[in-house]
Amino acid sequence: MKNRTFQIIFYGFIISILLGFFYFFFGGQILNDLKAHRIEKSLSGMTLPADVELVEVSSFVGNTGNGNHVEILAGIFIHTDLDKDTVCSYFEDFEVLTVPDDLKYLDYIHFQSLNENDSAHGYYVIYQCYNAVTQMDLRGH
Repeated sequence: MKNRTFQIIFYGFIISILLGFFYFFFGGQILNDLKAHRIEKSLSGMTLPADVELVEVSSFVGNTGNGNHVEILAGIFIHTDLDKDTVCSYFEDFEVLTVPDDLKYLDYIHFQSLNENDSAHGYYVIYQCYNAVTQMDLRGH
């Protein structure tokens, strides 16, 4: 009976250590990637004005260089004939960058469609920074 109890405690201890290692190396990344995916999904379902075309949605999970932590940057790539002030008024809670002039400030979110467009007129990147689910993500260090 004592031998069986010892085996249960021993295997329980080993399993908890393995689960801890798994969470440390992969669990935080999985949780943060799931949140980034949910943010992308909500951004792609965002109601846009009639004269704004959604081109692409993208996100980035990791360290953006300001501290030792993980954050999520998510944004949309749009095309419109509206001027920047009007676009900014539609997206008050977001940062608005014109393509290509302001993109030097955004090194982390990559849009495939940016490379395919010959003309940058009327294209904007709308993005926001979100808190990560957990800081137990090696991409933040």
